[in-house]
Amino acid sequence: MAVENAQYINQLRKDSPQGGESISEGDDHIRAIKTAVTQSFPNVDAPVTATPSDLNSVGDLRRDVNDLQNEISSISVGTTRNLFAAVTYDGYRTVGTTNNVTSVDWVDQGNGWKFARVNFASPVRSASTRQNGTLDANINIQVTAFSNANNSLGFAGFAFPTITEIYPTHVEIAFQQSDLNGQFQAVWNMAFCLMVAEND
Repeated sequence: MAVENAQYINQLRKDSPQGGESISEGDDHIRAIKTAVTQSFPNVDAPVTATPSDLNSVGDLRRDVNDLQNEISSISVGTTRNLFAAVTYDGYRTVGTTNNVTSVDWVDQGNGWKFARVNFASPVRSASTRQNGTLDANINIQVTAFSNANNSLGFAGFAFPTITEIYPTHVEIAFQQSDLNGQFQAVWNMAFCLMVAEND
């Protein structure tokens, strides 16, 4: 019978050798076993004191982790599954991919400043239970301002958004940016990213 060519333990045959082989093949069988063992455990360079129960627990843990990963992949709280609207805006026109957003308008508020009105293509799903402009813990809004030189101040800088209103049909956002004297001023035509998600 030919000597096994096993690379890993699971490739070794329990019924081999069967006893009728030439005694000269004994060293070949021993080398095959050594190869399979060392390649199956390449990082074992010290005594392993784990009990069979310990090793079985690792297998159980791996199955638990796989189950958890599968569960997490099917749930995305407040972002993908419950995403209501999103837009990336460069300061003067809508750019990137939008989700349920028709336009971004800069509405004149008087007193020398404007705020951004992000208009939704369809209203908040549970709009009948929400009052215009009412803070609602079930709606998560994230606005990130980006530095851009084509804003109303004419130069890039640190800017901060403030959500002034949330309506079923739109969100209103005001921006401030530090001027050349370090004083914060109302600014418009700001670049920003908006995400609106519903918890319920």
